[in-house]
Amino acid sequence: MEFQDVSPQLEKLSSEFQYKDPPDFLIRLQELVSYVLRAVADFLKQFKISLPGMADTSAVGNVMQVLIVIVGVVCLGVVLYLMSTRMKQLRTQAELAKRGALSLEEILDSAGWMQKSEELARERLFKDACRAVYLSVIYSLDEQKILAFTPTRSNYEYFYALHGKSGLQSGFRKLADIVEESWFGNLQAGQEEYDSCVQLCTSLSQDIRYYAEKAEVTP
Repeated sequence: MEFQDVSPQLEKLSSEFQYKDPPDFLIRLQELVSYVLRAVADFLKQFKISLPGMADTSAVGNVMQVLIVIVGVVCLGVVLYLMSTRMKQLRTQAELAKRGALSLEEILDSAGWMQKSEELARERLFKDACRAVYLSVIYSLDEQKILAFTPTRSNYEYFYALHGKSGLQSGFRKLADIVEESWFGNLQAGQEEYDSCVQLCTSLSQDIRYYAEKAEVTP
């Protein structure tokens, strides 16, 4: 039985191997863990309590593994929480137009919703008044054949559907933000918020007419 000389292969492998230093933050973390373990061990020694292996390299490695697992679990929890919050926000946004459109018995158009907002504002129901202004804009987009009204469409979907119409898109976003904050956030809508919604609606109406006329002349 002959033994094959593998020295050349080993030399080749060793020459190809390039050692890369671990990241600095891992080195610093390991040093910090070692320092903490030594400090704990020294503290316990004062009470004549001995924990074998506290300063061993293996102990440091074990602690680092536990820390990595804990950090991973925390990050996963944060991601799940953010996803849950985001999904809840999208669901509430999707219900905004639908609940607003179906909350009253009469079927209103854009002008009707604007008139309704003025009535609600006189009654100092500013939260409902802001929503009525929002619905006036939504119906105006539909009436001018820019964007069809869909009760289940969220504000984000409306926003992205208005891509390419920068002034109209940004103005709609500002209006939707006020309504969302007053209905689903901590904003207490008042006269100032209602006036802002009316001003945005006036500006948006001009943009809507502009894009509607532009669509008519475009072949």
